[in-house]
Amino acid sequence: MFEARRWASSLMAGVLAAQLIPVLPARAFSRLAAWAITAKGELLLRTSPNLDLDAFFKDGDGRYGDRIWIDFPGSPQRPRKIPGKGAVREKDVVLDVSRQVASHLRSKGVVVKMTRSSDATVDLPPRARLSNRWRPDAFVSIHANAISMRRPEVNGLETFYFQSFQGKKLSSLIHDSILRTVRRKDRGVKEARFYVIRRTNSPASLVELGFLTGTADAADLADPAHRRQLALAIAVGILNYLRVAG
Repeated sequence: MFEARRWASSLMAGVLAAQLIPVLPARAFSRLAAWAITAKGELLLRTSPNLDLDAFFKDGDGRYGDRIWIDFPGSPQRPRKIPGKGAVREKDVVLDVSRQVASHLRSKGVVVKMTRSSDATVDLPPRARLSNRWRPDAFVSIHANAISMRRPEVNGLETFYFQSFQGKKLSSLIHDSILRTVRRKDRGVKEARFYVIRRTNSPASLVELGFLTGTADAADLADPAHRRQLALAIAVGILNYLRVAG
């Protein structure tokens, strides 16, 4: 009796498979990924190391009503001088990138507020306090790193969160989106006690785009085309988080 039931179940599974498999294409591809089904029924998936984020961004659904706070520092820093490109300052890099991130998000229906929209300094406590008063769905602080000018070999992307599963998820999605878009040393997603992410009530992420004191990163951050890629990647990471968070 048991054998008969098992035979019947196998037969039914075979019939269903025969009905379903023919309607599936043997292979498909887009600018984002390619996949194929082998003769053994195995699924093969290949994604590009440099995803066409512009295509992905345009195809994504709108996030109407979601609220994002974009934060970035405005204090002057000693600029990193790049041969043939002049001096690069953190406030110039992050203001440009942050404005573009805000523009991308607004085009998808996200309501965005920024710590500032001009070259002005806002202290740490008001930055966290203003965000908490508005209660965004997420808080993203965009920075450019720096250490001693005698360490030009130190380069890379770092993204930080503080004691929050949602903050870690937000940081990971932004971090991964950037790494899929630009060439950058991966310094990881880490927990840290930076004031703005520690004192902000919303899920929060602090992104260090690269080192202004690093030879490779500084040259990239001085390039407007590179900053456009960074802004799009950050926007896609935020949108991915909003979709996951619901």
